[in-house]
Amino acid sequence: MTDTVNANTSGTVLHHSIYDKVVNGFARLTPRSSAVETDLVKDAWSTYFRHETQFAEVVPPMRELNRKLLEWAGQAPGFEASRSTTINRMIVSARSAELLSEMLLTDPEVKKAMEEQDKADKQEQQAQELEQRAQQQEAGGDPGGAAASQAQAAAKHAQAAATSAQASARMEQRIEQKQMQAVRAAAVKEAEEGGEEVAAQLSAWGMEDGDPSEVDPEQVAEALAQLGEDEIVEITAMMGKAKGVAMKHASKRSNFEVVTTDGGYTKKFMDLFPMERMKLSPKAPRAARAKAMLDYVDHGALGLVKSSEPKYRGTIVLGIDGSGSMGGDRNVLAKALSLGMFAAAEANEQEFAAFIFGSRREQSEPITQDTPAPERMAFALKIFGGGTNFDAALRRAYEIVADLEDPTSADVVLITDGEAGIDEDTKALHDRMKLEHGTRFIALLVDNASAYADVREVADAVISLATRSDIASAAEALASTLWE
Repeated sequence: MTDTVNANTSGTVLHHSIYDKVVNGFARLTPRSSAVETDLVKDAWSTYFRHETQFAEVVPPMRELNRKLLEWAGQAPGFEASRSTTINRMIVSARSAELLSEMLLTDPEVKKAMEEQDKADKQEQQAQELEQRAQQQEAGGDPGGAAASQAQAAAKHAQAAATSAQASARMEQRIEQKQMQAVRAAAVKEAEEGGEEVAAQLSAWGMEDGDPSEVDPEQVAEALAQLGEDEIVEITAMMGKAKGVAMKHASKRSNFEVVTTDGGYTKKFMDLFPMERMKLSPKAPRAARAKAMLDYVDHGALGLVKSSEPKYRGTIVLGIDGSGSMGGDRNVLAKALSLGMFAAAEANEQEFAAFIFGSRREQSEPITQDTPAPERMAFALKIFGGGTNFDAALRRAYEIVADLEDPTSADVVLITDGEAGIDEDTKALHDRMKLEHGTRFIALLVDNASAYADVREVADAVISLATRSDIASAAEALASTLWE
């Protein structure tokens, strides 16, 4: 082994900087029952990730079984074709490796062989501990004790080798049986489809795939762990639908105003400078008017030229009710809806912030377009479980607006199923924000929730979603209010 390469546990050679990052990032990805199984996943990862899988000439001790299993899996029809979608893609490779290992371990005989190999691992570890004890005894002036420990260590080494050989023989015998061909084929197919699925899911959260020098393995591991949550899977699928609906509305509304900044020639009569318009008026001297008319026809006259530089406006600040009653389907709908609006606003080049609120003291840190995907996933799952306080939520939303570089024309949206009121101080704050910055307050009520009269009085728009509304109708209702 040289300084520029490292060998993973079954003997595939991998550049050490990539390998170290992956090992550190994925060690906690999915807990395994043994080091042997953990090593199998890592080995499979490097097999999927590398452009060319290189097996070391010498198999590391106690890993003959892993090597045999991976070599056999690599011989499956379609395996090389499936690798075309995983090479140099860290995320897809990681998921494919997980699924391949899990599917292979569903076979009872394979599982039993891995357990035997784990037993051999432990016997080998005991042998090494006995050798260390022998060294200590020798150094402490106890040659008799050292000799005895060395003998015990030798016996353990032999025992470990025999157990490992037994596991390898069991695997060899099993993979030669025809029924294992179906297990292998299913494992390869599951790995391919699962890798593509997780890549699409992470792409929906804005995570691009690539090698570990460009992607943080810790973030990927965290994101993949989040994707194991059923709610995240639902939210991921639904927020894409919400974005699609929202984009239809956002694209119809210009998200910028054109600002007149420069003087130049224009043929738009009302954009001409007053003196230029006067030259074209019936009151102008006939000769001067004729010349001005010819000039205007040829190249226009001096006036204001509208700049093509857009001035973006209209930040969306969204508060999602995280009280106890918003759990389950309501939380999935609210989070998918908010994150779908998030994606549409980002595509529309509008700033966006979202936070979760509950009782007076229960508020999450806001997420923005700069928030990493794993943190947005954690946000999607977060719920407080307490009560609902609109005053605290609106004050927090207006604080976010006030801190913006350009607070003009922001939309504040609260998504809730709760019944709560708004006090006079909050009403006064809303009126001030509306007057000074053009801030608009939209209340979106889930499952036909009732809003107190003062909420309806203060809100610039109240949207009531029918019980068990689907994501498309919810997105349609909110997007049409935000962008039309």
